[in-house]
Formats: sequence, C-alpha cells, structure tokens
Amino acid sequence: SRTSLYLNKFISIWVVYGGMTLVCGLISYLTLYLFHGFSSTAVFYLFIFSLIEFIVWLSITLFAGIVFGSTALSMMTAFLVYILQSLLKYHDTFNEIVNSKITENIVTGLYYVFPKMDEMSNIANAMAAGNNVDSWMPLWSTILFSIVLICATAFIFNRKDY
Repeated sequence: SRTSLYLNKFISIWVVYGGMTLVCGLISYLTLYLFHGFSSTAVFYLFIFSLIEFIVWLSITLFAGIVFGSTALSMMTAFLVYILQSLLKYHDTFNEIVNSKITENIVTGLYYVFPKMDEMSNIANAMAAGNNVDSWMPLWSTILFSIVLICATAFIFNRKDY
C-alpha cells in the first residue's frame, strides 16, 4: 500500500542516515576516549536527541516533497521551518512589543505548533552535562509535531492521484 511505501521509505532513510550519524559520533567519541581519556555515558543523550531531530527534519522534507512534488521546494520548506522556529522562540518578546491580542494569540499558537529544535538541543546539552531540565514541553511538542506531520503525509500520499 502507499502508506507502507511511505513509512518504509521514511524508516529506511532514518536508519541509513541516522546510522551514519551515529557511527560518525561513535568514532568521534572513541577518538576522544583514546587520545584524551574522555568517557561519559551522558554523551549518548546527544546521540539520541540528534536522531530525534533527524526524524523531525525528515518528516518536514518528506511532507513537502509529497505535497509539492519538488525536491527544491522540499528543501526550501525545511529552511523556512528552520527560520520560523528560530524566530518563534522569541514569541514572548514579540508579544510585549505588539499590542494586538489576536496577533499575540497567533504567534503564541505558532510557537506551540512548530518544532522547537533549539530548545531540544538545550535539553540534550543539559542532560549530557548532568543538569536539570527546565521544561520538557519542547521535546514532547516537537515529537507530536512530527507524528502529526507523518500521519498527514501518509494521508495526503494515499489521496494523491498520480
């Protein structure tokens, strides 16, 4: 079925490229261990979060690729999402400047809808350093964003007439 075709492609891309990322990270970790004696299992949080972040970007690019049917637009969409999520992390500052309740609600809503990659990196760094995590909301909202996007992509792919 189309759903299994899409999901198998998604999983295979994630396994191959995520595996390469993991292998490169392990080689770097091994090099640090051999030459500097660095060993900490907390660094594996960084590996886990990088694989989660890869799922997010993969879900965005595959969604855009199926919707637009263009590799260029797929990459541009991922770039636009990156720019938007980078700007939306300043939603509190923006809401202080703007005196429109409607605009504040839209910007705050967009902040909670879009993935929060910078905040996820902060969570990974805090966990790797052994510090407490202030909020888990960026992690679960970003994962939820990816799940919804994967399901929407499968739905659109099933409905699309080729």
